[in-house]
This record gives sequence, structure tokens and C-alpha cells, in this order.
Amino acid sequence: MTKEQTMNNIRDLYIEGFEIIKIAQILNKTVGTIQQYKSQDKKNGNDWDILRTKKIKSIFDNKENDIHSVFIDQMHQAIKSINSDKSLKPLEKTSALAQIADSYSKIIKIAYKVNPEKYIYTIIDAHISLLLESVQEKDSYKLYNELLTIFKSDSYNEKLKKIKDKYIDDILLKKD
Repeated sequence: MTKEQTMNNIRDLYIEGFEIIKIAQILNKTVGTIQQYKSQDKKNGNDWDILRTKKIKSIFDNKENDIHSVFIDQMHQAIKSINSDKSLKPLEKTSALAQIADSYSKIIKIAYKVNPEKYIYTIIDAHISLLLESVQEKDSYKLYNELLTIFKSDSYNEKLKKIKDKYIDDILLKKD
């Protein structure tokens, strides 16, 4: 991985909301190295703080997003960065991914307590997106298009709503 690719990965993680100390842990770099990349990139016209602010503003301008969805996106970007960083040894990648998994576990508990219905629907949506992405990556365009047609159909969405409603009912019954 070139120095430019490394800086791009670090910048992306920062913009996605990760703190410098966490980025250093994830990518097995020193805090000083991350700060050096940040300063150097700012001199080149890329102010990470401004880019992060714009990203956050765009997220909150879109009323359909919630904390869980935002975190899922950030986690996905972090995993991609970790997997594409050829300078990390397998054990370092495993450690970085474990830290992300721990954070994910905590945010799931929070999201569920705040809004169980939204949480469940977001999980279902994430699974559908992951399935579509996986099929698309394998160049199975025929299958991809068939799945996309199914997922957009009214009958599928009605069935999905029934599943979601059943989970909500189960959750409400467990609370009593």
C-alpha cells in the first residue's frame, strides 16, 4: 500500500468519525503518525475537520438516518480500510476487527433500547444490502437483478412488514 493510499484510508476513517487514537489502534500506527498525515493533508487543501463536519451535517440533514445506521456505515468503512491495508499483519487485522466488533456490540444494545422497531428494521435492511453487495461482487448480475426485483416488490415488502411486526410483538410480550 502506498503512502497516499494509507493517508486516504486514515482520512476516510477520521471523516467517518473515528478519533485519532482509535485510528492508530485500528491501523497499528502511532498517534503521531496519524497527526502527521492529518497536518500534511491539511497543507494540501484537505482539512479533515471540515470534511468530517460536512459529513456529519449531511447525515443529520437526512432525517431517515439514525445512530445505528450511521454507525453501521462507519463500521463498514473501517472494515474495508483494515482489510485493504497490506501493511497490517493478520494478527493486527484480527485485533483491529475485534475492537470494531466490540464497539458494534455496544451500539447494538443502545440502538435496541432506544428504538427496538427501528433497530430490527435496520438489521433486516442491512442484511438485504449485504446480500445484494455479496451477489454483485461475484458478478452474478442476473441473480442480483432478480433479488433486487424481489426486494422492491410490494408482496415482498408486505411479508417483510409482517415479520417486523411479529418481532415487535414478541419484544413487547417479553417486556411484560
